[in-house]
Amino acid sequence: MATHRTEHAGSAGPLVLPETADHGHLADIEGQRVSYLVDDPGEVGLLRQKHGMLRAQTRTPKDSSSLLEQLAGAA
Repeated sequence: MATHRTEHAGSAGPLVLPETADHGHLADIEGQRVSYLVDDPGEVGLLRQKHGMLRAQTRTPKDSSSLLEQLAGAA
């Protein structure tokens, strides 16, 4: 994530979006001491949109690499 952002779409915890063998979509949401498997198409659709927002907020691989190199040099 960009270091200047204080909030992002993934603040609620890990989210996994597997696709079934018959091309259905699921969502696995994890938190402290809980895990939910979501199969409702409407809910999964909303979570896929949230995942899209997360992807839009992330750094590019090159930006991530540059930041890591910068931080490693500062240590």
